[in-house]
Amino acid sequence: MVPSPESPSRISDRHHVQRRSGLLLRGSPDHADMHRDRHCCGARHLNRHRGRPSVATQTWTATATDQAGNSSTSTATYTVSPWTLKGFYAPVDIGNVVNTVKGGSTIPLKFEIFKGATELTSTSAIKSFTTQKMARDASTTLEDAIEVTTTGGTSLRFDATGGQFIQNWQTPKQAGNCYKATMTAQDNQTITALFKLK
Repeated sequence: MVPSPESPSRISDRHHVQRRSGLLLRGSPDHADMHRDRHCCGARHLNRHRGRPSVATQTWTATATDQAGNSSTSTATYTVSPWTLKGFYAPVDIGNVVNTVKGGSTIPLKFEIFKGATELTSTSAIKSFTTQKMARDASTTLEDAIEVTTTGGTSLRFDATGGQFIQNWQTPKQAGNCYKATMTAQDNQTITALFKLK
């Protein structure tokens, strides 16, 4: 008996759908479900890769085995495109510029993150903020990176008025020292800026 097709209302456009050995497999790079077909002798297990994919061309594989021992494997490739990071914005300069600031002052680190043409506004898009002490010429790292402590009575936030993320960093008070501040997005891209305290 030929299995009847699944109702279109149950199939999302963003899912890859296949029938193998009486099993209906539904999957995506981050998710895969297994449904028991009413004509199948019983699904036993489905193996799949899960987790956040990194930026690159990826391979996704799903293997299903029913209770009769029949199995099928489906493999597909897809490309994860990098996000677009913009910033840091004024008053911070980036590149090879060393920003000279008063020790103990609070520096607003302002930036934007885009996923394609869509601007991300959730702070979950940011993986971390860190600072590292550098040599006096800001060319060599002297200490391990440490997490930035938010100051100024505000946490990391998206400023809807300015259309940008803002992280306030209170610089150390030791004059003459140099630091590198780094924002790492969830796709592991970074924005960095160099600072010298006076």
